[in-house]
Order: sequence, then C-alpha cells, then structure tokens
Amino acid sequence: MEVKCYTDDRNNKDYILKQDEKILKIMFGGTLDLYIQLISPDLKEEELGYDTFEITKDNYYIYSLFDELYNDIETCNIYDVDELDLMFCETEEDIKKVYESKKKLNEEEKNTIKYKNIFDGKSIIWYSDEYMHDNTDILKITKDEDKYVLEFQEQSLNKDTFAMRCPGLITIRLRNSGSYQDPFNIVFMRMYQKLLEYDPNYHQIHIDEYMYKKQLVKNKENNR
Repeated sequence: MEVKCYTDDRNNKDYILKQDEKILKIMFGGTLDLYIQLISPDLKEEELGYDTFEITKDNYYIYSLFDELYNDIETCNIYDVDELDLMFCETEEDIKKVYESKKKLNEEEKNTIKYKNIFDGKSIIWYSDEYMHDNTDILKITKDEDKYVLEFQEQSLNKDTFAMRCPGLITIRLRNSGSYQDPFNIVFMRMYQKLLEYDPNYHQIHIDEYMYKKQLVKNKENNR
C-alpha cells in the first residue's frame, strides 16, 4: 500500500492510500467535517456501487490507527481524559473524579441505541451524514485476522436532485456538528488527528510490519 499526503489551500492535510487500482482518501473538508472516500474502477455509474479496501500490516502505522479506532468503538471509549480536564485538579481525589466522570459517560453511551446501531458486535457501521439513512452510503469496518476490511456500499442511485452522483467513487461524510451518530464521530476525528502525525516520507518500519511482509514472501514462495 502506497501512502501519500497532500496539503490543500486551507492548510488541511489529505491522506491518499493507494492499493493496486483502488484509492482511499481521508480528508478534512472546508465544512469542518471528516470524509473517507473510496475511488475504484470497479464502481459503475449505472448500478449501486459496492467495493472494499483492505488495511493490512503492510503499513503498521496506518493499521494501528484503524486498530485503535475499532477497539475504541467496540469498548465505547469515546471520552478521553486530556490535559484540559486535569488542569484544575489540585488533588489526587480531583483527578480520580475526572477519570470516573469520563468512564461514566462512556458507560452511559454504550447503553444507547446509537451504540447498538454503530457496532453490531463484529463491525463498525457508519451511515454517511450526507443524506438520510435510507438513501445515504454506508461504510462498514470489520476486523479479519490481521487486517481491516473497509466495505463501501451505495444505497441509492439518485440520492438528491441537487447533488451529482460521481461514478467511480463513494464518499462517506462524518459530520462534527449534527451527525446522526454523534458522539461517535469523536473517535474518527481522534484517528485523523493521530494520522496528521504521520509523514509518509519518513516511514519507520515496525517489527510487526516486517514480520507481515516476511510472511507474505514466504507464502508466495510456497505457492510457486
């Protein structure tokens, strides 16, 4: 998987993940929303689109971000304790209360219908915030052994008379204000913020990445 990073005219970073003929774009738009877009030659204009993109340990940094995203959604770890939360704590008891408060918020969120809709016990299911549920596109993220499979599914060919449907791509919008699935958009934005720390030009190979590539070579030799 080839990874590139571009800075747009608003100084936001767009990440491009290329895998064979498919491209996955992770972008922060001028709407202040996050977008995850699949571009694939297998997506046709005349039919409902469906295609997948795999995140493997071929790039362990990217894989680890999706691994953390998946685990945070599964465990409903939405609200983290940060420096601002601890700024006014004067005693250990104050700090303890902050952590307990965040834990309580996460536990309450796990009992909501939203949580049950976004995580079915196996997959993260995100309905794009671009349209209403019945018409909008769907992103499903499923863990499969040592990879994550991203499934993109269109639900309607003609979603909106004011919006053009572009063949060859499916775009998932994650609103940061007014999302159907709020507050789970927080977890995706946390992933994007950590992605900003990654420079594809200075990629350091992780031991798991090395072992993964070594296993691929071994499998290829055994199949000859």
